[in-house]
Parts: sequence; structure tokens; C-alpha cells
Amino acid sequence: MKFYGIDLHSDSFYSVCIDEENKEKAFKLELKKLELFKQELTKEDYLIVEASTNTFWCYEQVKDCVKDCIIIDPRTYSRTKKKTDKTD
Repeated sequence: MKFYGIDLHSDSFYSVCIDEENKEKAFKLELKKLELFKQELTKEDYLIVEASTNTFWCYEQVKDCVKDCIIIDPRTYSRTKKKTDKTD
């Protein structure tokens, strides 16, 4: 089981993955390579995707590959009141 936090952009996404041993792995991937990412996913994994203009497209692409895909409002779950990619 892995947990993926996804910061979605128009042509790419940045993700941090936390595995069962609490190890973190960060990576950036172009959306045109989403099929490669989907191959890494299992039915035991969870995705949390930041709400943006293409979130529902992304959700439709990955929802059947994981146990659950949750869409969040980044302003609600940000560690700070300042919404920037650096703090995401």
C-alpha cells in the first residue's frame, strides 16, 4: 500500500509517494506519460489529487487502478494560508 499526493498542473504533475515503511519518494512526471505511472499503481494504493482544471480528467484515468482517489481543495488542506507550489 502506498499513498500518493499529487500536485496537478496542465501538462505535468508533481507527486510525493509514501510507502508502508514511511519512506518518501518525490517525482515529477509529464501527463503524456501518465500510462507509465498507472502501471506502478495497485488496488491497494491511495491517491490524493489537488483540485484544478484537469482534476476530473486525471481522476477518470486512475480511479480503476487504485483503492481510492480523493480530490481535495488545496486551500483547505494547505499547511499554510499561502497557496504556492513550494508549500504544497
